[in-house]
Amino acid sequence: MENNNKEKILASACLLGECVRHDAQILRITDQRIFQWGRERRFLPICPECMAGLLVPREPCEIEAGKTAEDVLNGTARILTKSGKDCTDDILFGVQAALGMAKRNNARVALIKQNSTACGAKNVYDGSFSGQLTAGMGVLTALLKKEGILVFDETEIDALENALND
Repeated sequence: MENNNKEKILASACLLGECVRHDAQILRITDQRIFQWGRERRFLPICPECMAGLLVPREPCEIEAGKTAEDVLNGTARILTKSGKDCTDDILFGVQAALGMAKRNNARVALIKQNSTACGAKNVYDGSFSGQLTAGMGVLTALLKKEGILVFDETEIDALENALND
């Protein structure tokens, strides 16, 4: 039987193969450590958009051009869909729900999808809906870091493993 008392990992559900992405594509990391941590029931799968009730598939959304996740968190920027619908409140609800899950489970590490407006570990789309990335964080990553949770993306499995062993 698996040990369910091992340290929990907050994780973008899309990276665990769940159909939650805006375009309904299935992503999955094939690193064996992911499978092992899954068998150990260490993951706390989250998707801020789905946790806010947004559907799959859905129109993509981006932080307003020239603004940051921190601006969204402090109320000076919005998250918009390509057609201009404001989904800021939805995303903020979802990231707060994800943070609550992390806190309830004493998660100190997170495995977060890179480039996502909601999650975005190091880069996000620039707000032009042209596919251009810019350095910066998604709203969830900004909030998790503010709360002292270590954030890793899918290219940093080694670093995540090291953090779990600390």
